[in-house]
Amino acid sequence: MSINNKEISGLNISKVTAYIFLTLNLLLLVFSIFGLEITSRADRYWPNYIAIIMFFWIVIYSIYSTKLFKTLFTFSNGFILALLVFHISHIMLHFFGIYDFSRTFYSKDMGVWFYKSSWMIVISLACYGIGLSVACIGNKPKTFDCILLKKNSFLGQSVCWWYGVGLFVFSLIMLIWVFLTVGNIFSYSRRDIFGGVGDTRGFGLFLMFFPSSLVLLVIGARNTVQKVYSRLLAIMGLLFILFLGYRSVALFPMLIGVIIWVKLGRKLNKKFIAILLSFLIVAIPAVKIIRQIGAYNTITLSDISESAKDSSADEIFLELGAISGIIAYTMKWVPKDESFRYGKTYYLALKNSIPNIGFNIRESNRKLASNRNNGKYFLDNLSASDWFVFKYSKWMYNTGGGSGYSIIAEPYLNFGILGVILFFVLLGFCIGKLDTKNLLNSPITLLLSGVMMWPVMKLVRNDITTFFKPMLFSLIVMGGWRLLTFWKKYKKTT
Repeated sequence: MSINNKEISGLNISKVTAYIFLTLNLLLLVFSIFGLEITSRADRYWPNYIAIIMFFWIVIYSIYSTKLFKTLFTFSNGFILALLVFHISHIMLHFFGIYDFSRTFYSKDMGVWFYKSSWMIVISLACYGIGLSVACIGNKPKTFDCILLKKNSFLGQSVCWWYGVGLFVFSLIMLIWVFLTVGNIFSYSRRDIFGGVGDTRGFGLFLMFFPSSLVLLVIGARNTVQKVYSRLLAIMGLLFILFLGYRSVALFPMLIGVIIWVKLGRKLNKKFIAILLSFLIVAIPAVKIIRQIGAYNTITLSDISESAKDSSADEIFLELGAISGIIAYTMKWVPKDESFRYGKTYYLALKNSIPNIGFNIRESNRKLASNRNNGKYFLDNLSASDWFVFKYSKWMYNTGGGSGYSIIAEPYLNFGILGVILFFVLLGFCIGKLDTKNLLNSPITLLLSGVMMWPVMKLVRNDITTFFKPMLFSLIVMGGWRLLTFWKKYKKTT
């Protein structure tokens, strides 16, 4: 931003840069669709070819994203980082010789589908780039009054802090509710909590709102007391959620918090970031081991120490990258064995996201479908993630297990390759538009970014329910908090 005594100019995006990036992604899209139709896997070097294409896309995207937004800390970059980690880790590990996936990539049964799914990932990247470029081309630079911007900035902090308090209070109430209904949840394992031990709806709500409250409290803190309190709470909250085994619920809000922090013009403590990254390299694979130990109250410091020793950095990408296989299996089964869903998984996700405020536990869609296990009805009425688990491993399905899903596989499951193209163009456009906004000047956009964007990031390895449910519940809770605290007036100046 350029600053003078009276005005601050907003983001001035180079239209030429945006048009060049758009052209490159359009060419890549055409090339990738052509590559997708070549089903021969006789060339054993196809993983290398696709890995090189992905690598060059990442380099070009990084260059143009930096030129467009003048920083690496954008929501778009955060989303792409998450998407890449979960979807191209295996092919990159294979390309660099870190891990050999030959038995997977060249298998008689699945080799051709991993080939096709890899091209589908490239198509998704190209379409996201197209949407991002269009958003930037349509952006008109704005000039903000310096005094008004300062008032809106302070108002945004005040709003975020107060709604952060509200979400924090609500999350604590939900946690207490769980203890009252099922007892000490720490006497159960991670799987037991959602596997029939009782009414654990409150715990699910706690995991929705507690991370959002931490993000809002940190970015909304104004005085010294608030800053110390919010940062200590964020650190302890991060460790607590990681201990529970919910890595994405801890890491994605943290990523969004860092992005918003920089977007608000604040500086990052480099030493703190270095320490945090070092911790995460050990913690992410260690959490996987801790999950398998059993009930939380049986986990000892020795268990945690051994888990840390047994973890390694390459295990992070080895485990997280398995999501790419979900695309391969989905493309194998649909439309050969089953028809496209034509939007039904999105409809069911939205329908099942409507809050159940009664005292009776509403049967999950998985259970409702299972009660009418009569073939097509059963499969058609499962969520995308439940459908995949049932198809892939009936044992895992019957024992209440899950595998997540893929943000690329779900639009394909519904509408095929056209669904993937439209979904990612729209997604790139929406996130790109958000990145062009000046969060200092828009308190509502700042608030919603802190609450809604981390479920969007979490969506990369889940079905759409992961976004719809937190979105609807958060809006309802924040609306209720506003009604309960109608007397609250937000400060616009120091």
